[in-house]
Amino acid sequence: MGYPVLPFKDEADAAIDGKIYKAYDYAVYNQYRDELEGLPNVAIRFQKNDGSVEVLPVRGPINGSMNKPGVYTGKQVDIFSHPETEEEKTEYNPKPGDRYFDFGDVKTIQEYLDKADQLCEIKNQILESPDNLTIAPLRPNDEPAMRGLKLAINAKGIDLDKYKDRFGVNYPNNKRKLTDTSITLFQMERFCECLDMDMDITLRDKEGNIANPMKKKITVNVYPGNGDYVHIENVDEDTSDDEDEEEEE
Repeated sequence: MGYPVLPFKDEADAAIDGKIYKAYDYAVYNQYRDELEGLPNVAIRFQKNDGSVEVLPVRGPINGSMNKPGVYTGKQVDIFSHPETEEEKTEYNPKPGDRYFDFGDVKTIQEYLDKADQLCEIKNQILESPDNLTIAPLRPNDEPAMRGLKLAINAKGIDLDKYKDRFGVNYPNNKRKLTDTSITLFQMERFCECLDMDMDITLRDKEGNIANPMKKKITVNVYPGNGDYVHIENVDEDTSDDEDEEEEE
């Protein structure tokens, strides 16, 4: 069963918690509740007095662990858990054109196309696959350190949200960092700490005829910073050209 086909004014798309949600007015959700309850990534939107929009994911049945902002459904009543911290308010109050796309207010074909392009770009940045595994998006202009981190996280096959307690209150910013193309050494160390990874750095001579070569390959542990781990490997000079000349003679 798919999402019901509704007029643009009755639904919107919102990027929340690293996913794209279909956001409905509460009255519309109740009207189509039987169809929507079994579908993933459904949310309720609320127009606030200051003109902003709050989007609360439908989390599922009412239970004892309603510790995330969202809508918890019951047979007789639904419970709305609104964001309280500044980080939560930022996450669940997405800005129009940034992480919230309402096609009900478009007035021209060009406006519709522009908004559709913006939504497509956001979808390309989504960090979760349908089975809730975190997928860091690889970009052609990723710097090497960021590319390495993204490949490592994708190889782990994890739901990053299950590690959020390790990251602490800055977790939303840490997660959003994975949509970027660069990262600092400090941020790399933080990801290694929270995701049970070690990180080494290897220094070696550049290729070609260089001044004062080390003739060594030196590897040190950067995280967790084990000072005892220093591996030095001697590197022989490339003698392949000499060998080729001897064979020709």
